Amino acid sequence: MKNNKGRNIRVKEKLPSEIQKNITWQTNQALIQDAYLKLIVELKRCPTRLEISKETNLSDTTINKHVKEFKFEPVNESLRLLTPDIITAIYKSSRKGNAASQKLWLQLFEGFSEKSNVSVSFDSKEAKERFESIYPDV
Repeated sequence: MKNNKGRNIRVKEKLPSEIQKNITWQTNQALIQDAYLKLIVELKRCPTRLEISKETNLSDTTINKHVKEFKFEPVNESLRLLTPDIITAIYKSSRKGNAASQKLWLQLFEGFSEKSNVSVSFDSKEAKERFESIYPDV
């Protein structure tokens, strides 16, 4: 746009409030997610909301609103960066005898499942009747 002397001037267009709110939301969401990742690595635990607030310079109220909306999806590449460390931690913990870590390891890498389907077949009518008399609820 040009002024009355023919010079170019910049015109600041004000964004509609809904668009501005969305931009602010997305920016804050990214700050919070980055802070979570950074602090998880530094602290070796999930950070508190107060720690996230200090890291991002956002209010506790803002942090709480965003955390309610978090969706940690498997496709989130930034969280996948932690996978090798997590697997290593599970491995080390299972080697030390932690039963929960051992079970998780077996589930992840060996296909272990506590549930199993059992199919029973009988060679004779007598065997089936005997089984049903012993286990009537099966």
